[in-house]
Amino acid sequence: MADWKLLGMAALVPLAVLTQGAVKPAPKGPVVVYSEMHDHVAAKAQVLWDITNATLDDDGNASAKKMKPADWIKLKAALTDLSASLNRLGRAKNFVVRTASQKILDEQTPGGAKPTDIQRHIDANPAGFRQYATALAGQIDGIGKAADRRDLKTVYEAASELDGQCETCHQTFWFPKDAQ
Repeated sequence: MADWKLLGMAALVPLAVLTQGAVKPAPKGPVVVYSEMHDHVAAKAQVLWDITNATLDDDGNASAKKMKPADWIKLKAALTDLSASLNRLGRAKNFVVRTASQKILDEQTPGGAKPTDIQRHIDANPAGFRQYATALAGQIDGIGKAADRRDLKTVYEAASELDGQCETCHQTFWFPKDAQ
């Protein structure tokens, strides 16, 4: 009986991948940066890092033997959602950093990023913000193609480079004073 449940779940996952990450048109109103970053970009990048880090062998090398079929499916779903979110940011006409009901991590901490400051940095260079998002979406799409080929080495190496790219955008728009 458990085999049938597993088979049924396996049949539903590709459908979820196809529908979850379908690229939607840019919303008519402003894109909420915090929602995209918190709910999609950071969350799905963490899935990517968790999966790839779990494949490391005792010598620190990515081992395809440690990847299960379900890992590839979960990875592809995360990459699809991550790409869709980055593309929404890349096509957005306007941005709002957060809604009134959202709180950004550390915004109430002395020295923490303040939403008004972040909004000012994005408003000063929205084309640059879009460009970061679009470039990162392109990299994520490349990781997705490597995942389609089951090329764990390329997936792992590209995933390892993401942190630096995220940091560059954060230094530009989130914490520019720290970059000086």
